[in-house]
Amino acid sequence: MRLVQEVGDEEPAVYRGWMLRPEHYGLLYMVLLEKGLRLITSPVAYRFCHMLPEYYRSIKPLTPATLWLPPDCPTAEIQEVVSRFGDTPLIMKDYVRSRKHEWDEPVIFPLP
Repeated sequence: MRLVQEVGDEEPAVYRGWMLRPEHYGLLYMVLLEKGLRLITSPVAYRFCHMLPEYYRSIKPLTPATLWLPPDCPTAEIQEVVSRFGDTPLIMKDYVRSRKHEWDEPVIFPLP
């Protein structure tokens, strides 16, 4: 934030960069506001659009069936949830992005 110069009157601004956790975006928003720059996306709007459980209700009629589990969910619970989809192809991902970078090989959950 040292490189961001203060402006006279409050000016709208846009953040273009890496995805931030909502709490980090909120801090960025406040620091920029102190410098006279108001991000056009509020911290509340950022969180709403960033986290699947926040916005799912808004897109539910337009998207395939979607379920989510808490982080570090036990394998048995994942198997139970996945089994609800039967033979239907599905995608498993994090609330925000793919987690493919965490594995060297595909993850296979055998179904009972």
